[in-house]
Amino acid sequence: GGVPAVMAELAHRIDGWAVLLDSQGHAITSSGAGALHIHDATAGALHRPGKVRHPGLQVHPVGQGEDLTAYLVIASRADSMSRIRDLASQAAALLDLLLRTNDHIATERLGREVMMQRLLAGDSARARSLLRRWGVLEDTMTAFVVSSRSKSVDLERLLTRWFDDLGCVHVMTMQGDRMIALIRDDRAGMIADLVAAYASHEQHPLRCGFGTSAGFDALARSMAEAHEAHTTALADGRSVAFYSALPTVKYVL
Repeated sequence: GGVPAVMAELAHRIDGWAVLLDSQGHAITSSGAGALHIHDATAGALHRPGKVRHPGLQVHPVGQGEDLTAYLVIASRADSMSRIRDLASQAAALLDLLLRTNDHIATERLGREVMMQRLLAGDSARARSLLRRWGVLEDTMTAFVVSSRSKSVDLERLLTRWFDDLGCVHVMTMQGDRMIALIRDDRAGMIADLVAAYASHEQHPLRCGFGTSAGFDALARSMAEAHEAHTTALADGRSVAFYSALPTVKYVL
């Protein structure tokens, strides 16, 4: 869970609150009732004048000397101050490790997000070049949008596994509470089957909408269709909806 998980666990174990400040005194995150005590934490960490309402306040540097990256400030209702100090010291060392570790997963997510923005911008030549470099050899793709009504479902991990199983490049990214993706036309039906099967077996309702096949100059159109189909799936309580099968589209055609 990274830094937030360490902070939450620390606040639980010391029966109090914890605040993590950067080296300039700006709040990074907090746990327990720490959000209510940012002023006290800042005053204690940076020795600023002001009334500190917690006599047992402890400040633990995260990093040392020129490598100081943050301050961990805690306050506890418990009596065992030595144990609390030891726990906070260990947590500060762990936070130092986490704050100095490059998050390659976050970098990959950001890269995919930027790539998707470029692909949907309407520049067919650039889209073709990006997809070729990404390993996509098809000339047309199908957009789809999928969401879950349960927060326990990790959509990114789920779609990553499905794309790997189908041998597809990870042309997808999170957009708010849903995943948007582009996939080979001949794999769209397989994704639809996987969504329906997962929703049936796992009892976690997924909602998925598919656009129509589009060339590199019309990927944004396919994505807009996928969003409309997804809205229909949400409204009708269906796992999967295809834009081409919507009643209004049939009527127009």
